[in-house]
Amino acid sequence: MAVEIKEIIIRAIVEEKANAPSDRNTYETLLQHSAEQVLSIIEKNKER
Repeated sequence: MAVEIKEIIIRAIVEEKANAPSDRNTYETLLQHSAEQVLSIIEKNKER
């Protein structure tokens, strides 16, 4: 699971850097989106 989480965060950072100028709001949005994806994976794993 830790590897999945790390891959999601890295992928999101790469996509965000490619698509947006680097400013504080961009990174806050990125972190929020990554956190939501991580929580989603954790919830799915709990259901198993």
